[in-house]
Amino acid sequence: MVKTKTRIFLLFGFIVIGSLYAQTNNCLNGKWITTYKGVETEFRFNNGNFESFSMGVPSARGTYMAINGIITINFSHIHGSSLDSFLSGIESRWYTRDEIIIAFRQLEDLSESEIIGLVNGLMFNRRYNYSMDTNSLFLFGGPLGVQMVFTRK
Repeated sequence: MVKTKTRIFLLFGFIVIGSLYAQTNNCLNGKWITTYKGVETEFRFNNGNFESFSMGVPSARGTYMAINGIITINFSHIHGSSLDSFLSGIESRWYTRDEIIIAFRQLEDLSESEIIGLVNGLMFNRRYNYSMDTNSLFLFGGPLGVQMVFTRK
């Protein structure tokens, strides 16, 4: 009986947690573009998944959750094209966190703690306050306290 109650409790917990993370604002779906210091950044949101591009080149992808004016962006992959300044000649494909760490280990001048710090800096989750209207998305806060305005494409 205890095992059955435990299984039911765990199943209920997974369903509740999964439902919470599955919630997102579907009004964000689509392509959003901004230009900051001459660099065009594009986010493509699609029902909780995203891809980002810098100057038309893939840079990151992962998941997002947008509820009650807060969007949390979770990186799962970084594209090789955005790592080229660190790792010249890196293959142009999607890399997981672990794959990036392995690639950075090829650099002789970085210690393991420097590699982990660099990868953590690339792939940390970002959280912003946001508001939007039909054609504009406003992001506030985040790691640098920025204010960004994106236009629907």
